[in-house]
Amino acid sequence: TDHMKIALVGVSGSGKSTLGKKLSIEKSLPYFELDAFFHNKDWVPTPDAEFKAKVESIVKENPSGWIIDGNYLSKLGGLVLDQADVVIWFNLPRRIVMYRIIKRSLYRAFTRQQLWNGNREKLKNFMSRDPEINVILWAWSQYSNYQSTFELQKAKARSSQKWIEVR
Repeated sequence: TDHMKIALVGVSGSGKSTLGKKLSIEKSLPYFELDAFFHNKDWVPTPDAEFKAKVESIVKENPSGWIIDGNYLSKLGGLVLDQADVVIWFNLPRRIVMYRIIKRSLYRAFTRQQLWNGNREKLKNFMSRDPEINVILWAWSQYSNYQSTFELQKAKARSSQKWIEVR
């Protein structure tokens, strides 16, 4: 096993989960998708303290390495990022991210693909003007925010932490 802690960050639809699952097999490391711990049945969010405790236990129970996919900096602070040996930042052009998120979301909605804890994306959500409900709007509205946030995180990262920027 490669003893390595890898954090995958970037806007929704940028490719974190796809790469995370492949790396997990390739590196024989456990893979965790933060969305699965945050979104309970019927999209009910996990309370912040409970969410942070779940992620803390994942990190603690896997000292020899992990792949953690997701952002949640406002809820987790540096819990994942500070402990990662490698951060893979999906910093793709907005047009590519939007193409991917629209394609993925429509596919999930039409096929009724089950996500975490029985949740499914619904076509009617794409009519909502609320980014908390409409994942496509979420990706659009959060794009610039994620860019500046991770630019800053990369700039202040310790020298031993490797950042790989996927453009």
